[in-house]
Amino acid sequence: MTDKEIIALYSSGRHEQAFNQIVENYTERVYWHVRRFVCSHEDSNDLLQDIFLKIWLSVISTDGIGSKERHFHSGIYPVIHSMTCLYVMVTYHHRIILNSLYHTGKDMLGLSINIVEIICCIISLKTV
Repeated sequence: MTDKEIIALYSSGRHEQAFNQIVENYTERVYWHVRRFVCSHEDSNDLLQDIFLKIWLSVISTDGIGSKERHFHSGIYPVIHSMTCLYVMVTYHHRIILNSLYHTGKDMLGLSINIVEIICCIISLKTV
């Protein structure tokens, strides 16, 4: 199904079918784009779900849906890129913090850190 047909589907009120068609059309391309940066299959799939939710909320639910010239791929790839980069940054920072704590019991500046504080920081970063 083409992007224009998906827009028509959405415009006719069949939102769930439009979303399912977007997922069907783009899953493989999005997955492999994400997988280039994320090593784990499971993490890639989790990120894929988050990306499609974000795409639905930001691309489809905006006023751009009414445009007959709109193509989803023009709005999808910036979302994919930004969410993948954010995931990689958060994951990288988690590893640095945990590695530093594991080896020294202190953060990178040599300050003692309460493990509860670190876990709270990690949880707050993960939900970004």
